[in-house]
Amino acid sequence: NNKFSVLVAVGDGWESINNSTYPRYRCYEMIGSNLDNLELSKKPILPQQENLYRLGRPRFMRDNFGNEIIIATGGERSGDYRPYIFEKKNGKWILSNSNFPVLPGDYKSFTKQVSYPSHVKSNDRDIFFFNGDNMGEKGCFFILKNNSENLNI
Repeated sequence: NNKFSVLVAVGDGWESINNSTYPRYRCYEMIGSNLDNLELSKKPILPQQENLYRLGRPRFMRDNFGNEIIIATGGERSGDYRPYIFEKKNGKWILSNSNFPVLPGDYKSFTKQVSYPSHVKSNDRDIFFFNGDNMGEKGCFFILKNNSENLNI
């Protein structure tokens, strides 16, 4: 269809949480016929829950069944920082009932944060890279799934 689509996070202010200032941002889409004329959507494309002060780093993928999915990292005022999964239904993005396979609190290296997941498909395998606590201070991790396995997303 000769269109380019780029997912971006756009800052829209600052929020003070526990005497520290954090950026607020939301996910938008830029669309155009070439990379020189991309236009930013007028509204965020992903619905954002009230408890999230930011939602960004959107990553597009297709699951093993061809469904369109966006995984974005969201921050709660409580300090919880995790991936949220969105599915496209009837042309609109909705928050999925599915969870990322690893969430904060599952292991000691990511008690409060699982952040910035990225997806790579290689040799019939899905690889998800992500950071642990303090934006990766305790390390970066990955999940490896064969195509024959359900991704749980």
